[in-house]
Amino acid sequence: MTTIKDKSLCSTCNIERGIFVCSGCSQSFCLQHTTNHYNDIADQFTVLEQTRDQVLQDLNYEMVKPQGDIRALHDELASKIDIWEQESISKIKKAAIQARTDLFKCTIGHLSSKRLDLEQITNELQQARKRQDF
Repeated sequence: MTTIKDKSLCSTCNIERGIFVCSGCSQSFCLQHTTNHYNDIADQFTVLEQTRDQVLQDLNYEMVKPQGDIRALHDELASKIDIWEQESISKIKKAAIQARTDLFKCTIGHLSSKRLDLEQITNELQQARKRQDF
């Protein structure tokens, strides 16, 4: 036997009569409240569509906003990128010049050191030759 607890009641009026179950929210409704529930959902859907329309309108406005505003922002940012590019190129050129200078100093310093070593060996050889001390 079915008890009252087992019977489906309308979620709005808590009365058991001609019950329909909403597949969206899984709540039970009588015929009168099924119509009300449907109308509530339809109203919410209308609000959702209106909100979507407003967002779309705002987006379209932003896209066709006075081109001066967008163009000015674009030009300002592009100018900053150009400045960054030039500063970066300048820094890279300075670093390359310094690297070449350091390389030159290192190379010349190394060669000078080897030349001094060779001159010392030459002097020692000449001294040994004079003394015939090979």
